Amino acid sequence: MKRAKLFWTLGIFVTALAIFSGYVLYRVMNSESRYDRVEGELVALTMKINAYRLDTGILPKTSQGLLLDDGVPNWNGPYAKSRDLLDPWGRAYHYEVVDLTKHQFRLLDLDAQGTVVKSMTSEP
Repeated sequence: MKRAKLFWTLGIFVTALAIFSGYVLYRVMNSESRYDRVEGELVALTMKINAYRLDTGILPKTSQGLLLDDGVPNWNGPYAKSRDLLDPWGRAYHYEVVDLTKHQFRLLDLDAQGTVVKSMTSEP
């Protein structure tokens, strides 16, 4: 009788441990895959900004210029969807123009504290 109770208790413990381990593994793997997606999304967003520049001859003032026509001649967009401007955590990518004459810009992915997770600067 005591043995059966011991095995029963041990079985419950092992099952709970397996469920908890699976949950932790899922959270870790999901977090890592989000970080992997950031670089690909930044490259895709860079291509969309370059398409805007090729059509209009200038860089957009803000990332919203990819979505809405703000009166720029030869605007042929939208160049992106609103979800393209968000990182895998739902935060907006930070876009800034580095040098207007060289058509250089920088894209940043910032965490909740404002620390740079990943950055990409366009080539002149």
